[in-house]
Amino acid sequence: VSAHPEWLRVLAVVAAIAMLTYAVFAWRKHHVAKDVTGSSVAKGFASGLALTLPNPGALGGWAAIAASVWPAATTQDAIAFALGVGIGSAVWFTLLGRLIARIRPDHPALRVVPRIAIALFVGIAIVGIARAFH
Repeated sequence: VSAHPEWLRVLAVVAAIAMLTYAVFAWRKHHVAKDVTGSSVAKGFASGLALTLPNPGALGGWAAIAASVWPAATTQDAIAFALGVGIGSAVWFTLLGRLIARIRPDHPALRVVPRIAIALFVGIAIVGIARAFH
């Protein structure tokens, strides 16, 4: 991506679209069904993967860390590292989803926290698009 800066803009827009799409679906789900216990591991993993892979900030940050720790990495090593970061992030989101699913359905935080998270997702997506075209 650093060799082709124009790709960064495309990745930022794709990431923002993924985040906005996720926010819309999460908002609709939050208003239709308040029970989060139906979340599946597969859905959590897929959401984490979809929100991480097109995110140039997350991947770029990990790539910078890898480049400083392992400067002589080959292209294959870099690809393996990027896949590891994507899968690791997806697992992280899955674990968070599973932990949240353990909260009792009538807990007051389940009314407020999703709204805050969705608003943050929309805000981050807007900032990402603005930075891409700055």
